Amino acid sequence: MAAAARAAGAVMVSPLFRLLLLRHNHMPQRRKKQGAKPAAQCLKPFQTALYCRLMKNPFRYFQKGKNMNEQNPAPEEELNTADQAEAAPPSYEDLQAQVAELEGRLKDEELRGLANEQNLRRRHQQEIADAYKFAGQKFAAEMLPVKDYLEMALLDQSGNFDALKTGVQMTLNELNKAFENTHISEINPQPGDKLDPHRHQAMQAVESDQEPNTVVGVMKKGYALSDRVLRPAMVTVAKAAAENTAQ
Repeated sequence: MAAAARAAGAVMVSPLFRLLLLRHNHMPQRRKKQGAKPAAQCLKPFQTALYCRLMKNPFRYFQKGKNMNEQNPAPEEELNTADQAEAAPPSYEDLQAQVAELEGRLKDEELRGLANEQNLRRRHQQEIADAYKFAGQKFAAEMLPVKDYLEMALLDQSGNFDALKTGVQMTLNELNKAFENTHISEINPQPGDKLDPHRHQAMQAVESDQEPNTVVGVMKKGYALSDRVLRPAMVTVAKAAAENTAQ
């Protein structure tokens, strides 16, 4: 409130000065009513001296207090001055140094990011090349025993048909094992199965008592690698009899 009063230009008067002024203003009326003594006789000695000094220059102490307030600013003003000193803007050279430091950091991070991206791209390309190059490595390793059994069968000079048949059966077993290990499965539909155009290839249509477009027989098995068809099964399918067609 004191700061607001000073800002508004209000005159601040001490309580003692206000009391003396009040008594001075009302003293003539009191003397008239009561037949009182002169003003100097109504006051005590120290009050009389103070009253006389104030009457000579009533704003003397006010001016002194005002000068003291101007010389000693309020704590709030001192804090504001200190805050302004602390919040002084940085110099142009300081700003230039900060900008240069940030530019250096950004450039370094950019170079690191580009290097990491190039290394990742190079590694990915190498992995793709290796995948194409060694895609059949597992299947080739599984086919080696099959080749061994076929060579052994050709080297047999005994002329024993049963031995040859046993060798062929062993070779077929190894081949089936290789297919199983590399996720190669047979497509071998049974008679009466519905024709699947995605896995079966109709090679011939024959009259049959079965429903039309059902498998009658398998001419050649098909094969699939996981869910991908390597070769569809070649089948014969049923068609309606001629007399049924005429009707």
